[in-house]
Amino acid sequence: MHGHLHDEQWQVQRDVLEKKPIGVNYIVGSVTTEHHRPPSFAVIYLDPNSLVPVEYETYVFDLDYANKYDIPKWEFSHSYT
Repeated sequence: MHGHLHDEQWQVQRDVLEKKPIGVNYIVGSVTTEHHRPPSFAVIYLDPNSLVPVEYETYVFDLDYANKYDIPKWEFSHSYT
């Protein structure tokens, strides 16, 4: 079952019987300003052979700057390698 969130989160998926980790869900932030959080998006780089994620970058929108100068401004926030 899937839904949506307004926060960036990670979830570890586990095997039902042995409870061993078998996967990860990457839940990216939202492009809405829900709960006074800035809009954000993520870029995930994959290894071209295995399709395993090797880098995860998050960018956030500077809403104050955009409102003040009427210019959109996306800023790098953080990354995971």
